Amino acid sequence: MFEKPTKGWVVDGATEGNPGMSEYRCIDLLTSEEIFHQKIGVATNNITEFLAVVHALAEADRRKINIQIYTDSVTALSWVKNKKCNSSLKKGRYTEMAINLQNRAEKYLSGIKLDLSEADVIKYNGIEILKWFTQSWGEIPADFGRKNNF
Repeated sequence: MFEKPTKGWVVDGATEGNPGMSEYRCIDLLTSEEIFHQKIGVATNNITEFLAVVHALAEADRRKINIQIYTDSVTALSWVKNKKCNSSLKKGRYTEMAINLQNRAEKYLSGIKLDLSEADVIKYNGIEILKWFTQSWGEIPADFGRKNNF
């Protein structure tokens, strides 16, 4: 097993119910600084995880930094690889922001060429997106701590 990372960015999403009121964030592992925190209205947990990864990728790209981004979501990794959020969430008054962000994320991904040559890593422009191994490393540091509330 890989050694637990001590630098890079970690992302996570959370909902109050599923779907429910949602948010996601990105934390710098080295400094514990919150890079961003976004509330997005009603969405599914998978959508929030996907948006967190894409937002982190776009932010690292904007800053022109080479960094590793970690997510604990296998679904988010799959959706990023496919450049498509495979969700059936319907657009409505409470889901509009999440759906608009989902569309924006898919548009961003469609405009870049991801390197998928390694099975466990998504690469783009010096940025790597990797799986966080919760069973070995513990809860991802960007976690919102809500798993036992429902």
